[in-house]
Amino acid sequence: MNARPFYRSGLAALTALLTFGLGFEASAQSVTTTPVGAVTLTALANSDTHFSIPLVRPSVFEGVVGGKSANVITLTGAAFTTDILKYQAGVQSNTYYIQMTSGSAVGHFSKVVSNSASSVTCEYETDITDSIQLGDKVVIRPYWTLGTVFPDSAAGTYFVPSTSNLTSGRRTEILIPDFTSDGINKSPNVTYFYNTFWRRVGNVTVNQNDVIIPPDTFFIIRGNSYAESTKTVITGVVNLSVNTVSIMGSSLGRNDNPVGIIAPTPLAFGSLNLIESGAFIASTSNLSSGRGDELLVYDNSQVAKNKAPSATYYYNSFWRKVGDASVNQNTANLPEGAALVIRKKQAIASHVVDWPQPAIILN
Repeated sequence: MNARPFYRSGLAALTALLTFGLGFEASAQSVTTTPVGAVTLTALANSDTHFSIPLVRPSVFEGVVGGKSANVITLTGAAFTTDILKYQAGVQSNTYYIQMTSGSAVGHFSKVVSNSASSVTCEYETDITDSIQLGDKVVIRPYWTLGTVFPDSAAGTYFVPSTSNLTSGRRTEILIPDFTSDGINKSPNVTYFYNTFWRRVGNVTVNQNDVIIPPDTFFIIRGNSYAESTKTVITGVVNLSVNTVSIMGSSLGRNDNPVGIIAPTPLAFGSLNLIESGAFIASTSNLSSGRGDELLVYDNSQVAKNKAPSATYYYNSFWRKVGDASVNQNTANLPEGAALVIRKKQAIASHVVDWPQPAIILN
């Protein structure tokens, strides 16, 4: 399978007064030039709460492509210190990514593995590098990590620290969905918890503070053995560019793709660009036998662990909801920071399709 790295994000400039909500709780901030703000993620106690992060971290470079050679991209106007963008445990805690913000590869992004004074080496697939042209615009910014979303200083407020490394002592856990294997209803394949620092279940001695939180998927906050909901405040930048997400179809059967939307505003089903981009297969009827791809959403007001999606949608002439197929859902909104599963119909051959998520327009 020609699977691409599942990490992507965006940038822009604007003057606006933004009020951000996640459908749970929000704070407002007046901004100029680059639109910034804060969101509050409220995670229920003794439950799973599904989030995508609706803001991105500030950029460290914005410019244009001046040249390319394989996975090395030269950037006009760059003046970096060598390997300042390279992650080095204990030295450089950020992992950076480059994203194309114009041209044929718009929305695609890749991890930066090293840099010279004027270029970066990245991990784009060959088909992406082939489509990048001189003059295409780019942005470089750091990924969110466990330590930047849930910093040490916020232990006891944003999350509840664990009392030991044992299962019985774990309190707030961060679960990362499985976005690499084939199948449906897949269990999260990585779990983290905080005890002095962020630790990974199965490898508890290693500090995981610098672990990337994939920006185009969601994560799950699981509350264990405490009574009060937690509130995590994320301050960041609004992503106003196209964000391209890789969606995987499998020849082995239907395949679930956990997807996040980097948007601090609600998005209507009719504006998702799933059908128009060709990333989503329409249904031929309202019967299960005629079903193409499906879009599954979660209800974060429901108190439960290992919760199933609360609603399933599909497209047949317009967006429809399973159980209420006669109602046109085109104008129904997904909440800010929605956690989605795109369930691809079984394919003849395993493949990857690109979903260019629509750019956010703030009025």
